[in-house]
This record gives sequence, structure tokens and C-alpha cells, in this order.
Amino acid sequence: MTKTIAVSGLSEAPLQGCRVEVDEYVPLRFRSYEGTLGVKYVRLGNFSGSLLEFLIDPNSMTVRGFTLTSFDAVHQPRAIAELPRTEGLPIVKFSEGFNGPIDAQRVDIREAFSVGFGEGFLEIDLGKLSEAQRVVVAGTAEFYVGAVGLVGVRVVGLTEQQVSMLKAQRAE
Repeated sequence: MTKTIAVSGLSEAPLQGCRVEVDEYVPLRFRSYEGTLGVKYVRLGNFSGSLLEFLIDPNSMTVRGFTLTSFDAVHQPRAIAELPRTEGLPIVKFSEGFNGPIDAQRVDIREAFSVGFGEGFLEIDLGKLSEAQRVVVAGTAEFYVGAVGLVGVRVVGLTEQQVSMLKAQRAE
């Protein structure tokens, strides 16, 4: 990723309310809140075959959720070494070069990402997942952070049926 989503700190993850949803319409959703929450959208992908949206609390800049809407690139899952793990949610800040003002409701980042599948998990490589240095855990969502910022996301605890459904969602 040439345009990075830097991680500036951690926010406590709620003990209840972190949830993952998998279905045939929107492949994967993670939310760390119940009800409605005014959010800023940070969208990554090529916007024709791939789209990943992060939901950012505009006041605290905490990642409160993400939605994998579509994907067209698949990779073999990365063998990730044991990394330090911390419970919470990442607080982000943006580097220069984003498409749109930082105060915008929606920021688009035209950057490729790929998706990998393993036994009971899905991972999203934002371009430098192999450079992860620590993991921020919120329920079954894992945010991988490297020296450059957010480098990937993994959702664990998926059933075989959910992984099969997600694999079938690949855009051609």
C-alpha cells in the first residue's frame, strides 16, 4: 500500500457487541457496535471488482467496523509468526496523498488488496501483511499492524460453510 492508514493508538473494544456477519449479498461485515453510529468511510480497492470499507468513528478515529463488499484477487494465506497481541480497536490517522479531504465523509484509496482463505478464517492483505509486527484483536476480528500502519485484517472462527460462501463471492 503506497497510501497508508497509520495506527496511532488503541481504543478499548467493547466486551459485548463485536460481531461478524457472512451472507451471499455482502460477503463479510464486522461491527464493534450495536445500533447506528455516524461514521466516516475509508474505501479501498479498484471500485469495479474490489471494495473494502473501513468504518471510522469521526470523533475518535477508531476503526469501528469494516465491510468486504467485493474482491477479485486471491492469495494463499500467509503463515504469520506469533506476534504480540493486544485487545482493542485501532485508532487511525491518514498519510498524505489520500483522494479527498481528510474531513470528507468518504475517503477513497485506489489500492489493490487480496483475500486469502484458511481453515476457519479469511484474511485481507492490504499489501504488506507479511510485515505485520503486532495484532489488535476485537472479538473474532484481528487487525494486523506493521511499521507503516494497518497492513491486514483477519477474521477467525468462521465455519466451513461460511468460508465456502466467501470463496464463492470472488468477482470475475
